[in-house]
Amino acid sequence: MDVQIEAISLNGVTGFDQDRFSAALNGELGRLAATYASIGGTWRVAQVDLELAFQADSAAIGVQVARAIFAQVSGSAGSW
Repeated sequence: MDVQIEAISLNGVTGFDQDRFSAALNGELGRLAATYASIGGTWRVAQVDLELAFQADSAAIGVQVARAIFAQVSGSAGSW
């Protein structure tokens, strides 16, 4: 799976680690796609709105963003 993000805005997040975020985002999207759906082609998501847990670390944020993206492209609001 190839994930390309044009831009991401995380307002109010401090101590952000891009490598941990990217690894968690890619890992969770791959897991979700392999487990729950066979969605081909290019995924296009203009915006994802979510509330983060207080003082969530970079990896936890990556997982939450991946789940929000997957919910939009799969048309499902499941709990993974």
